[in-house]
Amino acid sequence: GEWRAAIRIAPLFEAIAHLERAVPVMAALIDCPSYAAALAASGNRQEVMLGYSDSCKDGGILSSAWALRQAEIRLAAFFKARRIDYLLFHGRGGSLARGGGSTHDAIRARPAAAMNGRLKFTEQGEVLSFKYANRETASYELTVGLAGLLEAELGRTREPVPARDGGAWWRTMETLARHSDAAYRDLTEREAGLIDFFHETTPVEALKHLNIGSRPSYREAARRSLTSIRAIPWVFGWSQSRMTLPGWYGIGAAATEFIAADRRNLATLKAMYRRWPFFRNLIDNAQMTLAKASIEVAREYAKLARDRLQARRITRRLEGELAATLLAIRRITGQRELLADDPMLSLSLSRRVPYLDAVNTVQTRLLAREGEGEARWRDCLLQSINAVAAGIRNIG
Repeated sequence: GEWRAAIRIAPLFEAIAHLERAVPVMAALIDCPSYAAALAASGNRQEVMLGYSDSCKDGGILSSAWALRQAEIRLAAFFKARRIDYLLFHGRGGSLARGGGSTHDAIRARPAAAMNGRLKFTEQGEVLSFKYANRETASYELTVGLAGLLEAELGRTREPVPARDGGAWWRTMETLARHSDAAYRDLTEREAGLIDFFHETTPVEALKHLNIGSRPSYREAARRSLTSIRAIPWVFGWSQSRMTLPGWYGIGAAATEFIAADRRNLATLKAMYRRWPFFRNLIDNAQMTLAKASIEVAREYAKLARDRLQARRITRRLEGELAATLLAIRRITGQRELLADDPMLSLSLSRRVPYLDAVNTVQTRLLAREGEGEARWRDCLLQSINAVAAGIRNIG
């Protein structure tokens, strides 16, 4: 004798512009009488999904991470003010640009208000087999998730900064995100030839021949632009060429500009790294991405570009930002080497990298031959793509 709703509507906010408008969009939705009635009939609980891929492709990893965090805090405050039960969940892929990395650290890095006593996230891509293909690893991953939630609820990862604007660290992140976003967009929107360089120097064109994915790689296959290519192949292509650009680009420029503005700012960043789980997780994830990058290998892929002069200019620019990011991370963490605080991962990578380098070298030769119309090498090329993906892991 009463209305009931067995299926809940869960809006998805992913691009930076959409994350910034998440609260007004939800307010307009909940103010709609029909929707309000459906929400009440479903137990007055609203689920919202937050995505990573498009926001990272829009503005880079640092700007994306900060936009996601702000959206979580604002949505939590909005739902509490409206007295609506809520669940904010993340759509995570394998790459760091798509929410990958340590599950436990990612949970600890979330604002306490966003957790609300519950944890939910989707797992996508190759992480399904890596994490859940057998009982032991699946049990471990679920236990890690539960441990992170319990720590957050028991206050062990309490926020060291104010939840809203006003704290010095909050203002620091606003500044870093602004600088990083500007540096990333200057590359992706104003660097002539970058998209052609990406298509010609990565195996992204071969992805359509792989039996993976639920959607095509391009929104508009005939048009080469950043908006036409989907976020997943954007990350996948850069990872295959070992440039791993979406996981670090913009951090170096932002940190360099911030530190140069005031000699005391480096101490601020060091304190944030020591005491703020969100910032530490961001920097540590960038470390892991950079540890899998290889300038030497990326230069071999750059030789595949048709316009060699343009390719050299772009490569120098990418190398410059990579060097700046490496230096900034070493200064912030106090480490001489990447992953100095994670010896197990460092050891694992040291064992994988020699094999990866060899496969990457073979792949560049295969890409050159396919570019010359040698379709008979395609199966070998596809196998090399799978091999690199398995070696790097955080790739899609």
